[in-house]
Amino acid sequence: MLSPRYFIFVIYFILSGCASTSSDSKQENFDKNKNFYQLLNQFKSSPDSVSYDELWFAYLKSDQIENSGIKQDEYHQVTQKLFSGEAKCEDINWEEITQLNFWSIKPHISAQTCYESMGVSDKADFHAASIDFLLTGILSNGDGRNYYSAYEIATWGDASDIVELAGYEIVDSYYELKHFGQALYFIYIVNDPETGFQKEIYFENNKFLHEILDIQYPFASLNNLLQTEVIDFFSQTDTNAKIAKAKILVLEEKYDDAVVLYLDAIQDGSIVANYLLGMLCHSDKQTILLRSECTSFFFQAAEMGYVDASIALAFIYMEGLEVEKSKQLGLQLMSSIEGKLEPGQAWHKLAYFYNDVLGIQDKEKYRYYLNQAAAHGDQEAQATTVLLDIQTVDENDLGKIEAIIQRLKGIAENGLDTAQVSYANFLLTTSQKGSENWNEAKLWLEKSANQGNPLANHLLGNAYQYGYFGEKNLLKAYFAYNDAALNYYPDSQLQIGYFNDIGRVVEEDKQLAISWYFLCAKASNLNCLRNLAVFFQNGIAVEQNYEAALHYYTMAANLGHAQSITDLALMYLFGNGTEQDVEKSNELFKKSCDLKDGKACMNLGNNYVNGEGFSKNIDKANELFDKACQYGFTGGCNNLANSYEQGRGVSKDYGQAAKLYKQACDAGNSMSCSNLGYMYRHGNGMPQNISKAKELYLKACSGGYDIGCSNYRGLLQ
Repeated sequence: MLSPRYFIFVIYFILSGCASTSSDSKQENFDKNKNFYQLLNQFKSSPDSVSYDELWFAYLKSDQIENSGIKQDEYHQVTQKLFSGEAKCEDINWEEITQLNFWSIKPHISAQTCYESMGVSDKADFHAASIDFLLTGILSNGDGRNYYSAYEIATWGDASDIVELAGYEIVDSYYELKHFGQALYFIYIVNDPETGFQKEIYFENNKFLHEILDIQYPFASLNNLLQTEVIDFFSQTDTNAKIAKAKILVLEEKYDDAVVLYLDAIQDGSIVANYLLGMLCHSDKQTILLRSECTSFFFQAAEMGYVDASIALAFIYMEGLEVEKSKQLGLQLMSSIEGKLEPGQAWHKLAYFYNDVLGIQDKEKYRYYLNQAAAHGDQEAQATTVLLDIQTVDENDLGKIEAIIQRLKGIAENGLDTAQVSYANFLLTTSQKGSENWNEAKLWLEKSANQGNPLANHLLGNAYQYGYFGEKNLLKAYFAYNDAALNYYPDSQLQIGYFNDIGRVVEEDKQLAISWYFLCAKASNLNCLRNLAVFFQNGIAVEQNYEAALHYYTMAANLGHAQSITDLALMYLFGNGTEQDVEKSNELFKKSCDLKDGKACMNLGNNYVNGEGFSKNIDKANELFDKACQYGFTGGCNNLANSYEQGRGVSKDYGQAAKLYKQACDAGNSMSCSNLGYMYRHGNGMPQNISKAKELYLKACSGGYDIGCSNYRGLLQ
């Protein structure tokens, strides 16, 4: 059996560029560099005349990124010569060095410092303007607080420069591969000297990495390239990458291998590795370390200044995990670190441990410490308590519901994007279209989306696609979905795939569509899994492959997707990609019919009519056709109508037959239109009406039903 990776590998070759001829490659590089250097020269002449985004995207398409490491090494060699006294400022060609390293901040700082020392003010001013341009641009594309508002940079060295320039005290750092391998993040743990708070700062350079890997953004994960070509490669020597690799090994349930890598990172001096190894050790999923050793890793991380490790210790003492139980000592630890995190955040993190971390799940304590966090001012905790309260309140207690919602609105007004999108969603689901509440919801969605929240962008996409706030606007819907899709929101990735699939707003591109379906299928999105199966079953954008189709239908079916269960049943019924198995097919049809999939009910009914897999049973078949019709599947209405027309298992009833045919015809079932036309043509249970019969046959023909076309032509003769 072919591995699923084989199917994804096919798409990798679709998305990665084919090898160009030497002359084509040179011309392509010239064109790409021409745009970047033109904009760079324009920036040198007038910094305000070039936007950060246009220069950034031109840089990504230039050949500068291909040798960025070598060019940074050249800069470091220059600085070493300066520090050692082997060279002086005036000996360095700063224009060449900074042009080759334009997107790195430190070369500009060095150039500015040297030019100032030499009294060359105009050049010093240019590099000062470059520094301001780069910092302003990078810091304006997010706030660094989480993955969807990460600062976008070029190289990882740029991240350390920004942290250093901000004056933060670095505690530790690590890489993390997230979203099923779709994105890589560089995370710094820092102490802010101004506030005294410890926090994490997120950076990402995924567009840069895709250009280095020479694959269309954001599809590197389709062949697992961010792991194999970046993390696996750098984890041989880089401590940050070792952390990311160890986390991957944990997800792959290779726990002992992860332990070895964490221990290696600890030898390198990693604080985070101590904390994460303590977590893994306490999970009882590894066999290398003794349980009595686990807590020592938290102690080491806490002693080196990692606040999260102190919170883990507080939890361990409160629960007596491999230590003598002492709630008092746990609370003392919490009290000692309260001022090291934003108000309430320490209690929120402690609540997290009671939400099934380290093998302890205690909803009562979770809620108690969550309330503590909320009371101390943690907005995320406040929003979570509101959502929990909504789930437990009596739906008839309108006064209490209103009070809870006003709490959520207050948190939204304080600027928390997750509260804003939750409040907007509540307004949309509890109010009528066009109401003031819907207009208010639009404002809150836009506020949240402006902070990069992917759910907010997805809901805005829905609103524009279906006209929640007035006229439908498919172009705005596409852009909103695209923003969410690029922040790895699976439902939006499905929508972008669908837009490319059918050519909505953008040109039809089946290859791009299947690539998006692959992305969201990695997150087990049911519709994406089914769409992949359909593409492989029908040979759309890929070579027809029943085995692959069976694989993806099975994945979606195992997750309870009714349509996929039905499609899987059809493959077993006809032996596509597997041995024919009518009993298995009927079993799946029944399962899907019970999930109210009308197509499954109709097919199961047909099998009762034909005696496929069991004795013929017309009564059971009609019962299933009725269910299919009720569930909105027009084929079931048509078959039930046919039973009434023929008197098959029921008393012949032309009136009921005509009613059901019309219902299905109006819903787009061409066969029913033709069948109803037949009744009008022959006057079955109604006055003969040739004109009406022609109209219905033509409608059936327009819907692609050949018998309708034939019947229509017959009436014209």
